[in-house]
Amino acid sequence: MKTLNEQRKREIISRFHEGKVLVVGDVMIDEFLWGKVSRISREAPIPVVEVVKESFMLGGAANTANNIGTLGGNVLLSGVIGDDLHGRILCKKLKEKGLDTQGLMILDEYSTTTKTRIIAQQQQLARIDKEKKLEITGSVRESISAYCQKHRSDIEVIVIGDHGNGVITPQLFRTIIEMGKRIIVDPGRRDFSLYNGASIITPNRQETEAFVGMKVRERNEVEDAGRQILSEIVEEAVLITLGEDGMCLLEKTGEIVHIPTIAQEVYDVCGAGDTVVATLALALSCGATLQEAASLANLAAGIVVAKFGTATVSREELSK
Repeated sequence: MKTLNEQRKREIISRFHEGKVLVVGDVMIDEFLWGKVSRISREAPIPVVEVVKESFMLGGAANTANNIGTLGGNVLLSGVIGDDLHGRILCKKLKEKGLDTQGLMILDEYSTTTKTRIIAQQQQLARIDKEKKLEITGSVRESISAYCQKHRSDIEVIVIGDHGNGVITPQLFRTIIEMGKRIIVDPGRRDFSLYNGASIITPNRQETEAFVGMKVRERNEVEDAGRQILSEIVEEAVLITLGEDGMCLLEKTGEIVHIPTIAQEVYDVCGAGDTVVATLALALSCGATLQEAASLANLAAGIVVAKFGTATVSREELSK
């Protein structure tokens, strides 16, 4: 692998403001209930959390878009939210970050996906997911498609943030494929066949194992799994994220690169995949090679896992 030297890294980062990315997928809001534990419940042997603070962070495809915006890129976001409190909170958070909300479709029958984490003494005690998996109807699909087509000339790369909540349907995916853009998929389902024809896919180890039907632990197993995905699904490359083992980039050219992790301290992996695909997409939209973009994505992931919650990375942090 050609080393990404400091000069080239700074050159790519300095062009982030030129990047134009569209994110389409499952948007969600992450809720954090912060509290303290001083006693055990009389009803059951569980801690009683006295909540002292509540906070919200953007999650899913919304977090991917937020990462791109924080890095200085131009980003558009399209997805579905409910006509509810958490949907309004999500829109407010997006606007506070300077991100446009016109691509969000509001459905009365849909509940905005919310993941609530209960934190006490700096430890996560439980997570409560409130989500309604609902495959979008033809009219909603057409609205999202129309939004994407409207901004076709404004973007270089499209990110598909599929968390399995129903926004990414085969029909919508085919419409996006037909736009002729470079498409990067952050997968959220066991069967990758829906993504056939995408440019790049970024599965983690568990998602890779689910697709190939075998354990992916050793280097040769990672490479074999990546080759299978390359031959069956994508047109350009597979970037498999492997946690503490870094990443493995397999290109259609036959080149395989293992990228060691640079994380010095892992505090929270929540949202790290969003950061990876966001940085990868933005770097590619600015003219970086696949290996350069993957190196930057690996660096960004190493920074974000040292933070709590669905955090983001700034250009300044990435430049250090």
